[in-house]
Amino acid sequence: MITLNFKLPRRHFMLQVNCQLPSSGVTAIFGRSGCGKTSLLRAIAGLEPSCQGLISFQQQHWLAGKTAIPIHQRRIGMVFQEASLLAHLSATDNLLYGYKRTPAAEQKLQPAQVIEMLQLAPLLALDLEQLSGGQRQRIALGRALLTSPQLLLIDEPLTALDAPSKQEILPYLQHVARQCQIPMLLVSHQLDDIVQLADYIMLLEQGEVISQGELQQQLNLAQFAAFGAMSVLHCQVMPNPEPLHIYSHNYAHNYNQDADLLTLQLGEQKLQVAAPLHLQNQQHKAQLKECRLRVQARDVALSLAKLEHSSVSNQLTVIITGMRDAEHPAEVLVQLMVEQQPLQALITKQSAKRLKLAVNMQLYAQIKAVAIH
Repeated sequence: MITLNFKLPRRHFMLQVNCQLPSSGVTAIFGRSGCGKTSLLRAIAGLEPSCQGLISFQQQHWLAGKTAIPIHQRRIGMVFQEASLLAHLSATDNLLYGYKRTPAAEQKLQPAQVIEMLQLAPLLALDLEQLSGGQRQRIALGRALLTSPQLLLIDEPLTALDAPSKQEILPYLQHVARQCQIPMLLVSHQLDDIVQLADYIMLLEQGEVISQGELQQQLNLAQFAAFGAMSVLHCQVMPNPEPLHIYSHNYAHNYNQDADLLTLQLGEQKLQVAAPLHLQNQQHKAQLKECRLRVQARDVALSLAKLEHSSVSNQLTVIITGMRDAEHPAEVLVQLMVEQQPLQALITKQSAKRLKLAVNMQLYAQIKAVAIH
């Protein structure tokens, strides 16, 4: 467990945190720009000397009152918004910088493991000037991992990246989160990025903790609707059918109409979604056993009966658990339960009245679009 109970004066407010966070998985620290997210991370790392109170990690007191243990004794790995590679060192020397300074007894991860995990081998022969933003972040992430930290702090790792670089680094962050048994605290002001990685989320506003808890449940709360109502569904990945062998008068070939799709099991129900580009490789697809779906509330339609003639193939049986006003006065946010997982739909109040929606009512949710992670 990570225990935080401290105060840190900022220019426009006092960062005042009193909470406990899990010391496993990925915890996101979320909020608008300037709310104190990075300051919180810096306080945990020991980079804010004016911080007073209690900071402990798995019963190790890193800060007690005004007494703090040195940064290097906390065994923390940090990845900043800018990759912060050392310009006078090669890519390889940057990668190994922390590893060479970590006592042998504490070296849990070896360079070969990290190079393979993050697919760094092709990058190590390049000059730093030749690396893209995403590639620089991969080396910075590898450098942090090779210090064998007991806690990984990641500050806005995607903000400075363009869209292609962001899509390049995300699968590696997901891989690290799944494969490395290192707890991570991730700072971001982009909810779309957080839902791809986090298990737990803390919402900060002007230096105060507004809400915290498991990601899936927190997204269902009113506090998060202002950032774009969405849901996360956890699914099992099912094997696709074997390809058909098709004969024609002048050729024969294997054809699988589902080759570019993923079949997902959600409780007793199934969905089919387009496979992400990085999973078009059949071997990569076969290795994926579970995933999460990010569903925007605006992309969920509701009907009283299953639609037979529709381009929307994913229609799920759901139960209404609640309804509340949305940000726009003409809309309502309908809270649903599908296979014991929360789902939200944003529809007009006129539609809700026409369908005579009510709590405990069973109906069908048509999911028009998803993002898979």
